[in-house]
Amino acid sequence: MNIISVLTNYSENILKLYEKHDGTKHLRYRYQKWFMENSVSFTEVDDALSQITSIKRDSRLKACYNNCFLAMSDGDYYEGFILTCGIPLEHSWLVVDGKVVDPTLAINGQRMIKQMKAMSEFEPRDRNLAKEKRRYGVEYYGLHIPSNHLFPLAEKSLKTGPFLFDYFLRIQ
Repeated sequence: MNIISVLTNYSENILKLYEKHDGTKHLRYRYQKWFMENSVSFTEVDDALSQITSIKRDSRLKACYNNCFLAMSDGDYYEGFILTCGIPLEHSWLVVDGKVVDPTLAINGQRMIKQMKAMSEFEPRDRNLAKEKRRYGVEYYGLHIPSNHLFPLAEKSLKTGPFLFDYFLRIQ
């Protein structure tokens, strides 16, 4: 199972639902179709550059959009889905020379524990968590959003993502 087959199956079901109820002019229908027709798949991650970017930009857990927005000068900004443990999750990453740079999922066990402790009174029960390697997605599937679109979207929304649907609206 790969991310394209999972998302294609999901999208086909969504599109059939809209078609059944005469919703082919519906915005979500057009968005879903646009996403599936224009997304690109990546499977190779640059681990070293991901780690360097993560540390240099002080990346935070559960903040992929912010982490990548702040590191945008290091690569091309992408939004879409990653496949991890067989589950597609919405995510943001960078691409440099055709390889994924993922500053969020590059956060290793020690940094993860430190950040989790800072967020709460977290005490890991599993001592192996500290030894955990980076946990990248198996496959990344999404679209590049150029910076000339990102900055106005961020300024308007006062947030650093997600922007994919807003980008779709902007270029239509």
